[in-house]
Amino acid sequence: MPKNGQKGAGWVPFLPTTASGYANLESKVISDCDAPGPLLWERGKHEPGEPTTMQQSIQPKQGGSLDESQLANRFRATWRRCAGGQAPPEPVWEMLQRHYREPHRHYHTLNHLAQCLRELDLAGTEVAEMEATEIAIWFHDVIYHYGAKDNETLSAQAFRELAGPHMPAGFIDRVGEFIIATQHTGSARDSGEAFMVDIDLSGFGLPWEGYLADSDALREEAPDIEDSQYYAGKLRFLDGLLGWQRLFQTDYFRDRLEQKARENIRRYSADLRARGFGA
Repeated sequence: MPKNGQKGAGWVPFLPTTASGYANLESKVISDCDAPGPLLWERGKHEPGEPTTMQQSIQPKQGGSLDESQLANRFRATWRRCAGGQAPPEPVWEMLQRHYREPHRHYHTLNHLAQCLRELDLAGTEVAEMEATEIAIWFHDVIYHYGAKDNETLSAQAFRELAGPHMPAGFIDRVGEFIIATQHTGSARDSGEAFMVDIDLSGFGLPWEGYLADSDALREEAPDIEDSQYYAGKLRFLDGLLGWQRLFQTDYFRDRLEQKARENIRRYSADLRARGFGA
């Protein structure tokens, strides 16, 4: 398997024909204005009086099961391995829960983490940097506000602040690179980043019902945008994706999900046009 940063045979770099990516970058296509954002990564913290808990079960979209207690146990074990037992995982898990349960989130939730972890497990030994990839999954959307341009930067900063005293500097840098890669602004720089971004994009290749549920959840994260503007931008975004040479940069994900992902995108786009959007 390729070592840290090497370009493996199962990775094909490409430059997309549009500057759009998924989720966060989708919102940049749809929205006509920049979203304001505080300077600190803690901007996602709840203000006094806001709800800090939400009953949220992990509902797998395909195969297997992973409830929230399993998710918590998995994170604790991963954190202990990576931190070498130097830092208790519970405060970090509580922080992650608080952020991923924020009331403005509908797609970028614990369910999305569970989906990404399932894809990581399915990929198995195809992923050379398993620990760095898994930690990056846990943190890649810890800061999320619709339309903000610095979500990934602040998410990487959050990880650095928590891991800095406890994990090797090179490992921290690598996890930060993986988190930033989920901006989806172009070709991954190496096979490790390629697996990270493909895992994040894997929802495109879900069965139709799962893809539609994700699309509806993303729509709920933009309540202040009118349907006409939102879906016109969505169609521009999806049309751009179909112009990419390939949606998935690793051979592993391309072989498994590319065809289904393109079918989903075409079907969803046709449904939107049939409803009068993007005419």
